[in-house]
Amino acid sequence: MPFFFSVIVPTYNRPEQLRACLLSLRRLDYPREAWELLVVNDGGIDPRADLPSDLRGALPMRVVDTVHQGPAAARNAGAQKANGTHLAFTDDDCRPLPDWLSCFAEAFATGPWDALTGRTLNPWPESLAPKSHQYLIDFIQDYQRLPNGDVYLACSNNAAYRREVFEALGGYDPSFPQAAAEDHELSHRLVARGFRQGYRPEARVWHDHPLTVWHYLCLQFRYGQGDDRFRRALLRNRLPRRIGQRRRPPFHLALAKQLYDDRAPAAMWALLALAQGAHFFGSRYQRLLWHA
Repeated sequence: MPFFFSVIVPTYNRPEQLRACLLSLRRLDYPREAWELLVVNDGGIDPRADLPSDLRGALPMRVVDTVHQGPAAARNAGAQKANGTHLAFTDDDCRPLPDWLSCFAEAFATGPWDALTGRTLNPWPESLAPKSHQYLIDFIQDYQRLPNGDVYLACSNNAAYRREVFEALGGYDPSFPQAAAEDHELSHRLVARGFRQGYRPEARVWHDHPLTVWHYLCLQFRYGQGDDRFRRALLRNRLPRRIGQRRRPPFHLALAKQLYDDRAPAAMWALLALAQGAHFFGSRYQRLLWHA
């Protein structure tokens, strides 16, 4: 009998993206009786109003309505209503490939994993900002691997958990009000508690995120804000910043070496340098807000 998955998708006023996400979920090759879908409306417009009846009927879907608190709280609300033994998360601007759940199920069945993350694909390979964004994510995923080969970070748009582990950890921290570092914080707690987190690159989702350069820098500024919230969460939970993830060579030196080895164009070097600056200033800005 396959694992029973609860697929949880938080959404907030993005009906077109959500429709594309649900169309992709309709194509999953996982047995229909072995999964359910929970769309969590994070206090926005009713997503049912913009969904064709045939699409709603083709999916084992329920809509969970919550007050607007951000994606971390929305994911937790979905998990509380879920019936699955395993929880799979993606976002409304993502499109999982047909074998997404099957890949997660196989990995859970054959490995020691308590959590898994997959590969996120960029549908805009010729656009500098999305390409640079994906490059940085892939680099971080490899750079922060633990000594035993486990991954340190499970991005929330492509992740799955054994339900009992997710509940034991208390889910995502709802004090993160926007999509920035809440998955980092949960991953840190998971690894610090001794749970195993694996990478299954075959579990793929397209991330439809057509960033401009300006929007990418704003996103990195927001991630910097999230990083300061992450730092405060570690202090609150009395957890160390380092729990075995790679430390040498230093991050920026390792990133520069990777860019050099990959013969990355000058434009990517420049944008990633600006992005790291935006991240730094976002973190410092958030720190100033705490003291204001």
